Amino acid sequence: MMPPLIAGLFHTLKRNVGVPAQAEVTTAALRGLDGKPAAIEDHVGNGQWCVVVIWATTCHLCATEIPKYGAYYASEPEPKFSIVGVSLDGLARKSAIVETMARWNMGFPSLVAEIPDFQLAYRHPTKASHYDTPTFMLFNPSGQLMKLDLGPVWIAALEEFIRNDSLE
Repeated sequence: MMPPLIAGLFHTLKRNVGVPAQAEVTTAALRGLDGKPAAIEDHVGNGQWCVVVIWATTCHLCATEIPKYGAYYASEPEPKFSIVGVSLDGLARKSAIVETMARWNMGFPSLVAEIPDFQLAYRHPTKASHYDTPTFMLFNPSGQLMKLDLGPVWIAALEEFIRNDSLE
């Protein structure tokens, strides 16, 4: 059985981009650094906004942007959102992932994705064939995907989006 968030995203994909009904999304798409199955749902919908950052160790733009999020997370006494990463490097590159996380001073957890499964599970609803890195997914406190941005996103822009959404 698919977790609700994945099922909801998959339903949107089927409706919007014609993903065949027989295609299945497995939770095996994501793992923790320990190799155990993991899910984005473990990090979102817990009453706090959450940014999911999709990244790769070889992404030059990630090397510029992600350390900013680590610095924000480390320096902000009351962050407006939690952060979790999803590395697209695959578990076979675990040592490179851990080394990159340390070099970038990420300071927030990261899951690991196997690209084919991840692409099927989290494809952009506008028919994009794959995610670019970095990709930022913003989930509201209830776990609903509110914003998805390919490429860099300023922290101030996320804070403003959250502030404006909270006023509505």
